[in-house]
Amino acid sequence: ATSRSPLIESRSRSDDSVCESTEPNTELIEVAPLTLCVDSCPATLFTLTNLGIAPGGGTALGVTGAKLAIGAIGNFGLGALMTLGIGLYGPSLIMISFLGMDPRVSFPIMMGSCAFLMVVAGIRFLKAGAYRQRAAIGLTIGGLPAVIIAAFLVVSLPLATVRWLVVVVVLYTAITMLRSAIKRA
Repeated sequence: ATSRSPLIESRSRSDDSVCESTEPNTELIEVAPLTLCVDSCPATLFTLTNLGIAPGGGTALGVTGAKLAIGAIGNFGLGALMTLGIGLYGPSLIMISFLGMDPRVSFPIMMGSCAFLMVVAGIRFLKAGAYRQRAAIGLTIGGLPAVIIAAFLVVSLPLATVRWLVVVVVLYTAITMLRSAIKRA
């Protein structure tokens, strides 16, 4: 399954099918290198952390001052990129870790960010009909038990394992978007 931004799809009928343009999509082609940079650079830093080459993560449960401002601005920027299909969780976890916070406290921050982001950003996609109704319903229904399972699973996993999972997911997203852009170009 490929990861595509809702911006590159347009509704063609009232059912759940989506019509894709035959013309190259310049939005996807422009976003793909940005995705690769946003996702692979932090993934590289997390890999270096896992290999013991670079420090990463801390024990802080919160930040103040300049770190709080950097975190808020960074999370706002990641939220804007999420509407392009890049994603927020992986890059946000990495940012929170490098601000010196314990990576395990990032879950409520990421969930809160997305909860507010999706309400505001989703209005545009709803008005344009640029989403798949069946997928939205499936993700909603499946997301409820998945959050509960993930909350217990993530807490029980060793931190290094969580970091490796984040690296894999972030790189998979970057490579998938880049392949889609190359295919369309």
